[in-house]
Amino acid sequence: PTSGAAIRPLKSPLHRAIVSTLQRQYYVPIDAHHLSELPLSEALDSLHDPYTRYLSPATLIDYELDEQGVYAGVGVTLVPKGTAVYVTEVVPASPAARAGIRVGDSLEKVGSWSPSRRSWREIVQRIRGPIGSSVSLSIRSSRAGRLRVDRLNRERIPMPVVATRVVADRGRRLVQLTLRSFTDGSSVLVREALAASHAEAADAVILDLRGNGGGAVVEADRIAGLFLPRGSVVLTMQGLHYARHTYRTAVTPSAPRVPLVVLVDQDSASASELLTAALRDHARAIVVGTKTFGKGIVQDLFDLPDGGALNLTIAEYLTPSGRRLHGRGIQPDVRAVDDPATADDEALDRAEFAASQISTDRILGQGSGLHGSEPVRHPTVATHHSRWRRPTIQRAVGYVLFRGSCRRGLVRWSSACKRMFESSSSIVSGRSE
Repeated sequence: PTSGAAIRPLKSPLHRAIVSTLQRQYYVPIDAHHLSELPLSEALDSLHDPYTRYLSPATLIDYELDEQGVYAGVGVTLVPKGTAVYVTEVVPASPAARAGIRVGDSLEKVGSWSPSRRSWREIVQRIRGPIGSSVSLSIRSSRAGRLRVDRLNRERIPMPVVATRVVADRGRRLVQLTLRSFTDGSSVLVREALAASHAEAADAVILDLRGNGGGAVVEADRIAGLFLPRGSVVLTMQGLHYARHTYRTAVTPSAPRVPLVVLVDQDSASASELLTAALRDHARAIVVGTKTFGKGIVQDLFDLPDGGALNLTIAEYLTPSGRRLHGRGIQPDVRAVDDPATADDEALDRAEFAASQISTDRILGQGSGLHGSEPVRHPTVATHHSRWRRPTIQRAVGYVLFRGSCRRGLVRWSSACKRMFESSSSIVSGRSE
């Protein structure tokens, strides 16, 4: 061989299979020859797409468990608040429950690692692990104040995908429905939760999607169908090798008229954003919280020769109004931020206050906010022969939320609504991006 000459190794069957799959399925054009020349990890990195990745056989098992709503952990839900990390939920019969960990306790350490000022994702990654392995948690009791170390064995934990509670607020009956992920069958759980809580008879429903990173798109479509008229457009998918497809609601809605508030944050992503955008594009809900994550592309799994899989971006999403979400996210109608330095949930408080202002006799029209023949009325204002103007409503809702229940806030709310009602009939419909 010539001295100094680089000998290019023959690419593995796995490498060739991945490049071939990218060439046939990736949502935008790629340079297959260039990808073939690069090492496998560099080839995937060159796409600048963090969602397209290789899953080894072992990683694929964990991925599929997450998709099914099952993970290997100890059974606690944790929320960072300032420098502390608090337990907000304990799964019954889980390792954490058997160890006596309770809601309100704080996590001081995971092994020798401090979770203080760490993100939720970092903490979760430290606690989760292979089934049967163990992890040490330093827990400070909220009752006795004592610090103890619990060594817990990780088990398969079924995640509680849906949680509901009924709130009595200012004489109104509100239903808070928390959806943690769009796992297989989550739409059925949401429908059952709405029925069990008699949501349609409530004064309002708060759909809490904070921290919900998404999941199965078809579940988002089905959940939208619980609130929107049958046949409503929910989203459109399109890609280089993916035929353009529009998802429409195909079920009879179980809560078509109850006023709705959607609560989101910076971790609400993908299917969460699609559902939120569909409900808002159809003027079916007020969105409260902070700007969402901005993931508007969809992935699918493709089997590989080694028993692993390629999680590959195949298409992008468009909202019912035709807007792209990827890299943009959704700006809320009313901004509400939880203060991590307090034990209260300020964002939820503001969502509850907004929901409490919604009267059941001031409901959205049954026509679509995009194509309906009847004027669409916003749930927070009295009906009017003209179409509503969103900026005015945003100001009105903003006054209430930021002024709380003080008299001056309510007076400004009333004045803002009055100005809208006195506007001329030339008011046209609008939608805030």
